[in-house]
Amino acid sequence: MDPLQIVVRYVTSLGISIEALRSSFSGIYRDSPIQPLKARAPTGEARRSGELPGVGRFQLHGFGCRVEFDDGEIVEFDWNREGSAMFDNRRLSWFAQSIGMESDLAALTGACKDLVRKGVLCEPESGWFSVATEPVAAILRLDRRSRQDPPPDSAPLTFPVHERCCAIHASRHSEP
Repeated sequence: MDPLQIVVRYVTSLGISIEALRSSFSGIYRDSPIQPLKARAPTGEARRSGELPGVGRFQLHGFGCRVEFDDGEIVEFDWNREGSAMFDNRRLSWFAQSIGMESDLAALTGACKDLVRKGVLCEPESGWFSVATEPVAAILRLDRRSRQDPPPDSAPLTFPVHERCCAIHASRHSEP
């Protein structure tokens, strides 16, 4: 699997992860800037980890989430101020390892930058990538998988994240 295929598969799995979180929870929040992230269940219960039906398990951390699929794939990402999932080449490398692939950080970054030029990804911060909401449907069609259909074509890869949570994240990523 070449670096571009790894990125496409990661983005597809990211979309499945976000849709599973969206289906199970009404949002992600922090009680204060120094408190951990929590997911708000429909019952109002706060969770930091748990099952995502039909997908696997999730664990909130720092500024993001780790989703471990039932088949062993691992998707890690952070949220930015707008609530969009962001990832870097390290997260892509961890994903590649989880699917049994070797990866090169520079090649993964190059594949992401190529997708930025094509309008599929955005690079809101140097070395950090997110999915451009308009062409999500196109990239998801590149990697249909049998275990589960990808999210609907119209669903942007965002998830409601409380403002206080993201202010810390934005300052962390804007420091030189």
